[in-house]
Amino acid sequence: IKPEHLRLQIEREIKGKRLHLTQNWLQQKKCTRKLENLLEVSLRDFSACFRAMLHLKGIEPPESKAKLFDEITRVYALPQNTFGKVLEILVKKNRKEVFPVFYEYSDALQRLSNIIDKES
Repeated sequence: IKPEHLRLQIEREIKGKRLHLTQNWLQQKKCTRKLENLLEVSLRDFSACFRAMLHLKGIEPPESKAKLFDEITRVYALPQNTFGKVLEILVKKNRKEVFPVFYEYSDALQRLSNIIDKES
């Protein structure tokens, strides 16, 4: 796969998944349990994009999600590891933090979308 084709596919996937996430959030934001499930599914779906993003940079993606999120944060110079934070909240079943972290999560995804868009 040519790098420019991979980059375009990643960009398309991130933007589409983020739009889907936002639409679902609007429908489910009043139910913490549903929002928690939405974050869990979304994080799993975005993990494939993150692996492709690392591959695009010539980096072998780590197997564990925690290490993957650390690496994507480092390589793309994100200010904090929001993806790791979401994973930790989900693992610990800390429902009080689900709603507040959603905004950070959405912002981090937007940052990645902007970064990948500029790498053309």
